[in-house]
Amino acid sequence: ALAEPHVAMSPSEYSSAHQYRQEMYVDPCDAVAHMLEEARQHGADVRLGEGLDRMLLATPSSGDDQGAAGRGERRQHCVTGAVSTAGKEYAADAIVLASGAATQALAAQAGVQVPLLRKPCSVAITTPLPPGTIQGMLYARDSFAVQMKDGSVMLGGTEQVGEAERDEAAARWMAVLQSLVPAARSARIASKHTTHLPWPADGWPVVGSCSPARLAAGAHASPSQGTCSAASGSSSSSSPHAAGAAAGCEGLYVCVTHSGMTLAPLLGRLLAEEVCADASMLASGSATPTLGVNEDWLGPYRPGRSFTQASTNVAYSLWQKQGRQ
Repeated sequence: ALAEPHVAMSPSEYSSAHQYRQEMYVDPCDAVAHMLEEARQHGADVRLGEGLDRMLLATPSSGDDQGAAGRGERRQHCVTGAVSTAGKEYAADAIVLASGAATQALAAQAGVQVPLLRKPCSVAITTPLPPGTIQGMLYARDSFAVQMKDGSVMLGGTEQVGEAERDEAAARWMAVLQSLVPAARSARIASKHTTHLPWPADGWPVVGSCSPARLAAGAHASPSQGTCSAASGSSSSSSPHAAGAAAGCEGLYVCVTHSGMTLAPLLGRLLAEEVCADASMLASGSATPTLGVNEDWLGPYRPGRSFTQASTNVAYSLWQKQGRQ
């Protein structure tokens, strides 16, 4: 009652209510604005309003191009730049694809596979309520509600909801909110939105270099067990990045995960350290090492791992049982 004074519950219902003080909500707009400002202060040139349209790639010539094609091998690429959605061209030695659900299609331009599930997600936004109507995030009856800075309330559910089910789901979420918070009975649904979550096929983050050597080294990673061993000899044919299946791309890095907002500061720092370390090695004329400098942290989550172990992942298995392939 003290934590959420506007929530109306009977004494018997309060006995089953819990407050999880460790759970918090991160406002994506505020968080991204803060991180971009810090990036500017460290010398980054931030271009807002421009997305990545395509990468510019070079294909090093090989004396055995015809033989490689006959063996079904894909030619290797290296990053040389990028073209934005505004049509601007930028030279680049490295590109980090932190593009959410769009990462899979963008990586495919370089022949790199980043298996993602197509998971729809919908939310509804209400008309504004007085500040403080909801103090934290409310969970009830497979739905959640959190009040935004402008007083509006964002509603959503624990199930996957696409556009076809969005209107019905939004009405259900609103009914739950208004039954719990009488002060919200004057609110109405102002807007509804649907997108797709960036959900790797095995439910775990995908972070690291897509160079041929790094893809091969990550082929035996096991996120579900938190272990990784460098590949030696031939790679398992069950891996989507088994030897000969994907040539890789020098200078290309990926960073995609469902827990993007909460993990972004940590993953961004770890991957930035690897990008800088690789660039330093190349500048000195040395070959980049087979493993990244943060292998202890990121080893199990490399893009070269086998994604066929998804059945051992609880989050993936539960979603799969819902019949949403």
